[in-house]
Amino acid sequence: MNKFALLQAPDNADVPGGIIVVKTDTNHSKQNVEYLCNQGYKLVGWIETDLNYWELRNGLFAEIRQKLEKKSDLVFEATQKLNEAQNI
Repeated sequence: MNKFALLQAPDNADVPGGIIVVKTDTNHSKQNVEYLCNQGYKLVGWIETDLNYWELRNGLFAEIRQKLEKKSDLVFEATQKLNEAQNI
């Protein structure tokens, strides 16, 4: 069973309010959690699962990734239409 800490980024982080997942199975990773908390990250929860890090992360962020892909598709389509309009 793997144990993960969920940490919320502070407002001054690259992704304000974003959630990061940190595996806590080694002393080094536990020190990493402590370091991040000292940098302003907030511990918002724990997850224990049989999933590995990447499986868990992909599952947690699947909905966000799908929304980003849809928005990316819209931007691509808009860019194509603008390019077509400029060639007329």
